[in-house]
Amino acid sequence: MNHEITASWTSLMKQAPDTVEVYLQRAKEAIDESFGPGYAAKHPKLVSAFIQASAIEFQTAGIGVAAQQLAYAIEKGRMK
Repeated sequence: MNHEITASWTSLMKQAPDTVEVYLQRAKEAIDESFGPGYAAKHPKLVSAFIQASAIEFQTAGIGVAAQQLAYAIEKGRMK
């Protein structure tokens, strides 16, 4: 299984705002669903915290996948 990142730094940089936009939309939906319509708009710090937590969770998951792949490669003797 090859999970090599082939995107350039420029592509990754340009993709970053799109990712944040997804987090922002999901934050608004989740917060308003939990606390009532319009709550997210009235509590931008909560939206900000949601976005930050989402980014951290994604980063943590990515590191976990990379560590798991590395462990698998070492176990199978692919890395020496």
